[in-house]
Amino acid sequence: MPALPLYAQSIGLSSSANGLVISAPALAMLVLNLPFGQAADRFGRNPLMVAGMAVMAAADVGTAVSRSVMMLVPMRVLLGVGRAGCECGDRAYLADLCARVPEKRGIIVAGQSTVHAIGLVIGPLRGGRLMEADGAPAASYYVAAAAIDLAHLFNRRAI
Repeated sequence: MPALPLYAQSIGLSSSANGLVISAPALAMLVLNLPFGQAADRFGRNPLMVAGMAVMAAADVGTAVSRSVMMLVPMRVLLGVGRAGCECGDRAYLADLCARVPEKRGIIVAGQSTVHAIGLVIGPLRGGRLMEADGAPAASYYVAAAAIDLAHLFNRRAI
């Protein structure tokens, strides 16, 4: 996320276009969170997590190759589609864990929150270095590779 404004600037987007690019994933999530939550209950957590990560990887590659707002916004909407699927699956899984061990609910939620915070610390640092070394699209390719790795991991484990 912190690399996105720099990337947008590097391809000549205005500040208002950059705002649209940044908010596009949230719009998709706003529309899809409830249906994907129902899908997590119907089809299981793992399929949404795997599919969501795969869609996120495709969206990140699409972001890396986009050179205009007309290309970038649909890729960012697609990212929101992937995030909605993956996050609905993982939040439902987290709720399942909490139901199994209710006396550990606080530590389970804190553990997930800590992992998320670690990503928010490491991601921008790594992304900034990648952008400096390899150009603006590098951070998106890096995130796409990580998403593919996670989808593969989720697919191998029955969650």
